Amino acid sequence: MKKCVWIVLLIVLSIAMLLGGCTNKQPTQSLLEEGEVPEEVSEEVPEEVFQLTYSDWGPEQIDVGQAAIRAIEMAEERSNGRIEITPYFSETLVKFEDAFSAVATGVTDMSMYVSTFSMGIHDLNLIFHRLFAEEAPDIRGLSRVYQELLKNVPEIQEEMEKTGVRWLNIYALVGSNLHTSNKLVKMPEDIRGIKIQSYGDVSLMVNNLGGAAIEVPPNDWYMGFERGLFEGQFMHWPGIESFKLLELINNHTMFGVGGMTSSGIGTLVNFETWNSLPPDIQEILADTFQLSTEDVIAGNIEQCERMLKEAEEKNNTIVYLTPEEIQLWGEHFTPVNEKWIEETEAKGWPARQAYDELIRLFREYK
Repeated sequence: MKKCVWIVLLIVLSIAMLLGGCTNKQPTQSLLEEGEVPEEVSEEVPEEVFQLTYSDWGPEQIDVGQAAIRAIEMAEERSNGRIEITPYFSETLVKFEDAFSAVATGVTDMSMYVSTFSMGIHDLNLIFHRLFAEEAPDIRGLSRVYQELLKNVPEIQEEMEKTGVRWLNIYALVGSNLHTSNKLVKMPEDIRGIKIQSYGDVSLMVNNLGGAAIEVPPNDWYMGFERGLFEGQFMHWPGIESFKLLELINNHTMFGVGGMTSSGIGTLVNFETWNSLPPDIQEILADTFQLSTEDVIAGNIEQCERMLKEAEEKNNTIVYLTPEEIQLWGEHFTPVNEKWIEETEAKGWPARQAYDELIRLFREYK
């Protein structure tokens, strides 16, 4: 009897062991051939996408807006989708007068910016808004001058960074000339008694000559001429075309191929945003936004030629100043430049060095 019980117990134990072996998973290694190495299971980690915003107070349709669109498209393509930039035009995100503060505070990551607007914010960066006491290079040469200046005088960028922004790229606006609705202005004394729309040190020069400087934002330029708020404007030809001002002005005083002043224009980027980007993304943004400006420069040259032709067909009076006449104007520009140098040096910035480098580059690229 006992022998039978032991036999039954052994049978039950064997069945239990067999069932347990079928239901339990064996170690992976036991399923491999001897010496075979198991494949590692890996999951691809998606690359980070950097989502940025870009703001411009002007309309998308004008040359600067179209250049921004091209830069954005190139940056997104070259980064293989790692950059995504949402553009806002026509003051839909940032008002004209808030361009700098919006970038500095992170309301927008990037914005189109003109150096003229640095009055009261920056000092050394107004090197890009000097009055030309001698004939300047054309827009291509002057753009190279500004790019070299930004590289050769690092304090210019340092001043921007201290206020929470930096230049992503820079080039030169077409040089400004004087356009008036009624009275022709040829010599400096002709400005006396005329209301001139202007900014910064141009305003100082106008007031020094007995004129009245009036500061008006771009969207109100047409209305300003139309209603007689001002009678003249130091402006470049692309601005005259973009804002349809040729309908309201009749006289043009031309200060050589480079104009009498030319602001730096480009893109500001929030400094904290910039530092958060990996080097390859920084390089893509800087390259694409700078590359897009070549189209603007070429377009501006074509615009100048077209607008001059339209002004001639409209029987406007166009005066081309001689080098001697430009020098006479320069005598009134030099005191304004010297005042800027003295005030900026007093704040600890190398304004004299920057100005001397500007003149040296002028002569190199003329």
